[in-house]
Amino acid sequence: MSLPIAVVGGGSFGQSLARASARVGQRVLLWSRRPRELPEESITCTTELRELADAELVLFAVPSPHVGEVADELGHHLDGSHLLVHVSRGLVGDELHTVSEVLAERTPCRRVGALAGPLVAKNLASDEPSGAIIGSQFPEVVEAVSEALGGPSLRVYSTPDLVGVELASALVGLVALSLGYAMQMGMGPGALA
Repeated sequence: MSLPIAVVGGGSFGQSLARASARVGQRVLLWSRRPRELPEESITCTTELRELADAELVLFAVPSPHVGEVADELGHHLDGSHLLVHVSRGLVGDELHTVSEVLAERTPCRRVGALAGPLVAKNLASDEPSGAIIGSQFPEVVEAVSEALGGPSLRVYSTPDLVGVELASALVGLVALSLGYAMQMGMGPGALA
């Protein structure tokens, strides 16, 4: 990709995505509400969402409680040509919408996807081996994410089952919490399975 990759969200996960993309040779534009500076020359930080319009691929790394608000702002600067992929875990609002539903409703982007898996910001930033799955019905989204992030330390798998990826990602926290509780209570292998 000759155009920069845009990352929306300057938290630890957004910064880790920016670093992973820069590590495989991509130019990255990282948006954050608060000004940031990262040492990598190929990562430019901005507080202006309008600057992301030049990117083809937009990686959306915003916590699920803030997805709607940021999507509303971002929607003014994108058009239908952008590929929009989120890494947000969880469901949005009282109606429990998936993040991709909210992004498609509040931005002009229709080619959306979700990146999930056992990704930990610290591991991703430090170049430790990781795997992820991109869920999207659009082959160009899968290809763009694989090109933007895939490398020796990050293997990106794909599936057209966007909803399955989002729901599994949303439920992983609940499963981990339940497992931790069961372990603390000293439950045996049957309960843990």
